[in-house]
Amino acid sequence: MAATCAAFIGLLCVLTPSVAFGAETLSTQLSAVKRVYQKSAGKTIEAYVPFTKALPGELVVYTLDYANTGDAPAADVVITLPIPAEMTFVPASADHPDAVLTYSVDGGQTFGELEKLTITNADGLVRPARADDVNTLRWALRLPLPPGSKGQLKYSAFLK
Repeated sequence: MAATCAAFIGLLCVLTPSVAFGAETLSTQLSAVKRVYQKSAGKTIEAYVPFTKALPGELVVYTLDYANTGDAPAADVVITLPIPAEMTFVPASADHPDAVLTYSVDGGQTFGELEKLTITNADGLVRPARADDVNTLRWALRLPLPPGSKGQLKYSAFLK
């Protein structure tokens, strides 16, 4: 089933990031594009375009732009972003050199390194968590964000 424009807008609303930091001001803007393949000069090239619908199996890249709009450095900035239930997280697509990335497989209740997380199946058996179990991402910026500074976080996911 395709995700329509209204559903896409709804997904962005659901994806409202949670931002934790001191009294500083941090603004955020979330956007998404999907991967398409286009023909150009006889070659197939990969491109990313805004979209009004997505089909199962299509890759969507979510981008969160953030900026410190305050007058002081923003220290201890932590940005938490859920992954829509209709999407499957792509491993290693959310890396950011200036942040510590942790994952959640329980809706943001707990976070950790993916290799250390577990899932309890319906039958009570515990198994290691996989990338397709990830439903929330959390980035903790390593350094204070100076006034006027901007940054960007990204992750990719496939529509189920």
